[in-house]
Amino acid sequence: MSRNISRVLVDDRVVSMQIDAHDASLLADSMEDAGLQARGLRIACIHAPEYSTVYRLFETSHQSRSLNFRVFPDKAAALEWVLAD
Repeated sequence: MSRNISRVLVDDRVVSMQIDAHDASLLADSMEDAGLQARGLRIACIHAPEYSTVYRLFETSHQSRSLNFRVFPDKAAALEWVLAD
């Protein structure tokens, strides 16, 4: 059975990040290469507050490649955005 998934909620609140801007760019490149922007996928990522700077790099890298990706420090805001029409 084929499913058409268009919205994803990622909870990274327990993840410890040791990356830089180059790593964030490489991750965004891989998502772009997979054609996720063409699929209209909407991705919300919840992060721990102490990693806001790193996740903002992720967000900027993804959005510069036309990927619909946003980061949030709390679950309620992430759910509101990812489920909005």
